[in-house]
Amino acid sequence: MVLNQEEWPEGIKPLNNKSLTKNILATNANLQNLYNIGNESIAIGEKFVKDLNFFSQMVFDPFGTSLEYFPLMKEVLESKDTIMNIFTLKILQTAKKIAKNLELGLANKKGILFNGLLTSSVIKILESIIDFEKTIDKLFPGSSKKIINAFGNALIGLVGIHTPAVAIVIKASGAIDKVSNFLSAENLTKKVSDLKKIIHEVEQNEKLQNTYEAGIQIASIAEITGVSPLSLSNLGLNSESLSKITNLLEKDKDEESVKVFIQNIVATSELIPNNEKDLTKKLDSLKDSLMDIIKEQNLPEIVYKSFESKVNDSFKDIAIDAVTILSSDKSFFEKLICLQEVGSKVIESTKEFKYDLYILPNAASIESNINEKIMNLIKATINLGAAELLHQASKSPIIAKELGMNVQTKIFLERLVPKILGI
Repeated sequence: MVLNQEEWPEGIKPLNNKSLTKNILATNANLQNLYNIGNESIAIGEKFVKDLNFFSQMVFDPFGTSLEYFPLMKEVLESKDTIMNIFTLKILQTAKKIAKNLELGLANKKGILFNGLLTSSVIKILESIIDFEKTIDKLFPGSSKKIINAFGNALIGLVGIHTPAVAIVIKASGAIDKVSNFLSAENLTKKVSDLKKIIHEVEQNEKLQNTYEAGIQIASIAEITGVSPLSLSNLGLNSESLSKITNLLEKDKDEESVKVFIQNIVATSELIPNNEKDLTKKLDSLKDSLMDIIKEQNLPEIVYKSFESKVNDSFKDIAIDAVTILSSDKSFFEKLICLQEVGSKVIESTKEFKYDLYILPNAASIESNINEKIMNLIKATINLGAAELLHQASKSPIIAKELGMNVQTKIFLERLVPKILGI
């Protein structure tokens, strides 16, 4: 049954804020479908905004560090500030602006999809990536591919964030075709046509095609597991690895252990430093907490000062070794090993404390108290559930392998984890 506009559901009436032509195929079923898609688009839009804001807050420092540790030519590294400024101007500022505009559009919960706002947003995301690539290629023609690869995780995450919005936009364009042949100058179908052309341009771009393909895989894994696309992209997996994980998850959608393993991997990766600022902050916090434990013992000044000096010297060496965790070519499990080694070295360094305690009448009790508290500190700040991840890896060997689990990393973790746990 064809309905008059006066009979349309309330949620459909603000459609495009314009009157439709007489060529209406406005059956109740078609309008209800359109209304449902509109509600779905609002949910997608809300997540899109949240992820874009997360991208804007979290992406700059990690990928500035990634650029520094990526194998680039000397003249490129000397232009690091210029490259980061281009990234900020072309991509970060665009993401922030889109998020702000979408937040305003979401405020009234009406017409977000059909007034072209969401469509325009996903188009601008892709345009910003293309613009970034073209600008880098123009300024650094001999090294542009390596620079794009250095920003790979960021761009993959951005594609992963925007992919669900693209899907709902394209879905809506088909629904609108069933309702009307024409939607004025704000025609969604025309915008979708433009969107498809831009997607094709990215897919055919030599430097971006793998990025886009990986972003699609990231979006699929994020949808199944419920984790952030950006956090997934930070794992640094290539398109082939992502495809294997996606296929495994889609095959075993009801297997919760696989999802939980991915969720735990991502949760742990978010606690592993990925830039120099975070690494320094983590080590400083660890050192301060260690000194607080010693301070609690009310030791003689000379003993406390001796401990303080040894801790400072130990952490200078630990910081030098720990910087390898920032290397862009290290897998998740290799980075986890780096972190476990930090904990192991802290524990080793505190063994010398007993030589300063022997002059005290209750030396054994103080030493036992210090060791117990330091062990608990390392478990809470360094171990990060590594023992559980080892157990889960044995049940999901395919995923574990793609994340860097091999004979060597397994041996290292099996040696380090019990040491840190004190077992």
